Amino acid sequence: MKTNRLKTYVNKHYHWVVAAVLVLALFTHGGSCNNLSSLHVVPVGEALGISRSAFSLALVGKTITTLISTFLSGFLISHIGSRAALSIGLFSAAGAYVILATAQNYAMLVLGGALLGATYGFCSTSGATKIVQDWFHAHKGAVLGFVTSASGIGGSVLCIIQTWAMDTFSWRASFYTCAIVIAVVTVLALWLVRSHPHEKGLLPLGEGEEVAPTKRRKAVEDAHPGLPMPLLWKRPAFYLMMFCTLLLCFCIYMAFTVVRPFLVDCGFSSTQASGLQSTMMLLLTGSKFMVGFLCDRFGAKRINLTCAVLTILSLVLLATVGNYFSAIAAIVVYALALPAVTVMIPLVGLSLFGTRAQPQYTGILLAISSAALFLGEYVTNLIHDLLGSYRPAFWLAAGLAVVSVVLFLLLYRLAEKDRPLENQVSPTEKEVVS
Repeated sequence: MKTNRLKTYVNKHYHWVVAAVLVLALFTHGGSCNNLSSLHVVPVGEALGISRSAFSLALVGKTITTLISTFLSGFLISHIGSRAALSIGLFSAAGAYVILATAQNYAMLVLGGALLGATYGFCSTSGATKIVQDWFHAHKGAVLGFVTSASGIGGSVLCIIQTWAMDTFSWRASFYTCAIVIAVVTVLALWLVRSHPHEKGLLPLGEGEEVAPTKRRKAVEDAHPGLPMPLLWKRPAFYLMMFCTLLLCFCIYMAFTVVRPFLVDCGFSSTQASGLQSTMMLLLTGSKFMVGFLCDRFGAKRINLTCAVLTILSLVLLATVGNYFSAIAAIVVYALALPAVTVMIPLVGLSLFGTRAQPQYTGILLAISSAALFLGEYVTNLIHDLLGSYRPAFWLAAGLAVVSVVLFLLLYRLAEKDRPLENQVSPTEKEVVS
């Protein structure tokens, strides 16, 4: 009897089972991807005889396939289902880490990175957004925030485990560790995830429920319908948004993947550097929740500008690190700025461009963020190879971040001027959503 009651309870609340598996997927996949360059750029480069900038360039295939998979994630998940997409993505990611673990030359690094990038659309923010939309109509923001924060926790936990594996065995053991944990989650995805709620006799959570009115409206809930995508392509504000996203994400990513090697170059031990990076990823988890909370009350545009200002401050602090306490201060401020490259992107897009074309422009902007990751990592390591230090790269990034703040202010004014055009959209154009 107890078993039947438990089974009935689980089936009734199966939405949360899917969410839990999604959390594990981003914990393992997202967490390991967060550590890909920072943990391995030095040992892999030394073992294979390549420079740090060459290691970053080896991941260009990953960047290309990441862009493609991010653009197509919504379309593919809609056609093959969440279960197949998530399982294929995780299984392929495990295979990619096996290729990286057995790499004997530069070509195998490129191949492993390209395969890993192809899985990114299914197992990151873009893929998670589509799955959460299918299963949750209520608590969507809270669930998405919790799910995406798993990559930060995963990066923190896996950083410690992977560092131990490298110190005890070799850098290859670090990649094998990632392959094993992702393979376990692949089995769970195949076993537990269902593509749609109706497969379990359910509706999306909150479907058909009346929402009680609240005294305080969320800042992002007053979002306007916006323009359909064909018209959005014709507006200068959208192109400026793409450039602003690229610029700010580029500035942030110029430091993201090199925090650990930078701290080692500054004289910190490998254990201290890994500990600080783990702290950064753990703080990122909390900062995502905090950003969502603040956006509800003050609006995404204001919080996005705050993140941009924090980016400037954190880069200056990193460029002037001199002791352990200054390193902690830089890491804390930097972690508070990091949501600008993930959670803030769809929230700012919703505030500026409305709900009508949200799936399309969200995928585009997240793909641009992925491109910025490659560009930022490569430029930073190239500067290190040329000048022997990461500090000049941080100063450059801080200066560019100042420019991004000015451009975001201009963007907000341009987007506001486009608001009256929404009332002029014809009924036919309003139907153009996908």
